[in-house]
Amino acid sequence: MATQPIAIVGVSGGVGQATLHQLRQWQLAPLRLGFRDTGSALATALAEDRQSIHPVDCYQLESVAKFIDGARLVVNCAGPYSRLGLQVVDAAIAAGVDVVDVNGGQQDRLALRSRLPLAMTVVLGCGMMPGLTGALPIWASRRQQRVSALRLLVGGRDYLTPAGAADIIHAARQRALQGDALVTTRSIPPNITELFLDDAEVFPYEDDELVFLSVQLGTEAIEAWAVYAGKATQAMLVRALRHDADLDEMAQSVARVSRADVAGLPRYQQLVVDLFGVQKEEPETRVSLRALGASELTGAVLATVTRGLIDGRVSPGGYLGCEVLAQEWAMDWLQGCNAVIQFGLSDVREQAPCQVEEGIL
Repeated sequence: MATQPIAIVGVSGGVGQATLHQLRQWQLAPLRLGFRDTGSALATALAEDRQSIHPVDCYQLESVAKFIDGARLVVNCAGPYSRLGLQVVDAAIAAGVDVVDVNGGQQDRLALRSRLPLAMTVVLGCGMMPGLTGALPIWASRRQQRVSALRLLVGGRDYLTPAGAADIIHAARQRALQGDALVTTRSIPPNITELFLDDAEVFPYEDDELVFLSVQLGTEAIEAWAVYAGKATQAMLVRALRHDADLDEMAQSVARVSRADVAGLPRYQQLVVDLFGVQKEEPETRVSLRALGASELTGAVLATVTRGLIDGRVSPGGYLGCEVLAQEWAMDWLQGCNAVIQFGLSDVREQAPCQVEEGIL
């Protein structure tokens, strides 16, 4: 076990608690837990001892800097990205502390290059989406000679957190303003009900991770679908996309109705990746991952990448979460996390398992 602590920002949220539980299971290093209210019942419940509880306000740079002082690594589980940005990353760079952040993307990574110390490691966009949504296609693409097209489906029956809902709404509004569109040329997959086991609503989405994937895979034929089992959640999201609606207020409303949609039913998140080869009518390779929920899966992703940094698997530099997660050791560890229920890789044409090869980042 390392002697310097891993500092966790946003530990009181669903993602933070999931990250904490997985890191505790692996016992990589002492854990420093950051709370806005150190005297809260939740802080007492989550901490194994009072010495691990520390005050931090993730929206105050000085507070974050004080919290991470002396840490081996900082994990940021807080959001929303639309309001928090890369505040924790900025504090970590100033302190020379490695950082794994659920927020950020390719444009942020490019902007950081000029001010990133040579011996430091920063991993951005390290969550379920983005992060795992990019890692699974990259990882699976090594199993076939050519990828002519990619189809990605992600979603299920689950809660949306206010932070997660805020980022979804903000990103959709920005895309509408910019008029951006990346593919979605194919019809909705006919087996969507079979794959997601619900009468699901399916909507196309775009983000800069998909642009990154198009370069990595050598194809622009990418389609991505967000799947929501809850009818009320979808209706509220559509209302929230109005540009005159208050972002924080609508995010709270979306989070509230998402809980009503679940209404005691079992939660789940599922990612299905189809890679097409020379024959574009049917996919050659399929990856399917099923998890307890988005918060649990995001926590597993953050913990897996953190373990990679502590274990020396990741060289210094700036990375996207999908690049680190696409490594064989990361996929092996992720599959062993409590959040992951099922994980499968198959040759769709033969319905036979594909061979797994080792890789190093």
